[in-house]
Amino acid sequence: MSPAKYFSPDVLRWYTDHPERWTVEDSTIDGTILVRDQYVLSLSEETRDEETFARLRYDKRRLRDGGQVLLPWPPDFDALPHKERLRWEPHKVDNPEFAENDPEFEAAVRQNLLAEDIEPDDPIFQVSEALRRINRLQPLFRYEENPYLMYPHLNNEKNYSESHNELRKLTGPDGFNVKEIKNLLRRLGVSFTKDDKSWGLFKTLVRTLAGDRASGILGPLESIPRKRSPLAHEIRKFQHTGDDYVDMFKGDCRDVARALDALADFLEAHLSSGDHETN
Repeated sequence: MSPAKYFSPDVLRWYTDHPERWTVEDSTIDGTILVRDQYVLSLSEETRDEETFARLRYDKRRLRDGGQVLLPWPPDFDALPHKERLRWEPHKVDNPEFAENDPEFEAAVRQNLLAEDIEPDDPIFQVSEALRRINRLQPLFRYEENPYLMYPHLNNEKNYSESHNELRKLTGPDGFNVKEIKNLLRRLGVSFTKDDKSWGLFKTLVRTLAGDRASGILGPLESIPRKRSPLAHEIRKFQHTGDDYVDMFKGDCRDVARALDALADFLEAHLSSGDHETN
C-alpha cells in the first residue's frame, strides 16, 4: 500500500463536470466517487478496466489557512487505472500544513477507521432533505439535489461565492417549478398576473402561507445572491482574510434548510386543513 497522498479538491471538478459518468457524494468530512452503471455498460469489455473504477473514497483535512485537501483512501487510490492516477497527479499537494484543530477529520477517522457511528452534520444534505419534504407535499422545486453544490474547498471569497451560486440554482428562481406555484396560488384563492416573475410569485406564496412569519423563510433565501461576490468571476488571487468561509457556508446552508423546513410546515398545515379552494 502506498503512503498517504494529499490533493487539491479541484481534482473533483473532472467528475462533477461529467455527471453522466460519475456520482460524487461529498460531505463535510469525506466523500465517495462512484461510476455510473450506464457508463460502464457503454464501454467495451476490453476498455472498461482502463476507463473506469468502481469506487474512490476520500477524507478531508483542514489546512492552517482554512482550506482543505483530499486524502484518498490508499487501497482505493492504488486500485485506480494508471490513466486515472495521472489525472490526479497535477493536483497533488506536497507537505501540506495542517490545522491544529480539525474536528471533522477526527470525525472521519472515528467513522471510517474506527467504525464508530457518527451522527451526520451535513447542511447541504439538510437542504436537499427539506426540498424533498416540500416536493412530497407539492412539487414547488424543480431540483432536490445539485451535484455541483459542494462546500468551499479553498478558504476564500471566490470559492464561497461559487458555492452560493450553486445553492442559488436549487433554491432560487431557476429552481422554482413555476407552474406548480401558480397552481397552488390558484387553489389558495390568490390572484396574480401573467407578467409576475417567478421570484415574485414565490414570495406571494410564502407570505400567503406563513403570514407575518414569512420573513423568517424569505430572509435566508434572499441573502444567497447577496453572498455571491461581484469579483468572483475576475481572474485574481483571493487572499486568506482570516474569515472561515467553509464554516460560514455551512451556517448559511443550515439557515436555508431551516427556512425550507418552516415552509414545509406551513404548506403541510394549509394542505391538511383544507384551507384552500378546490378546482
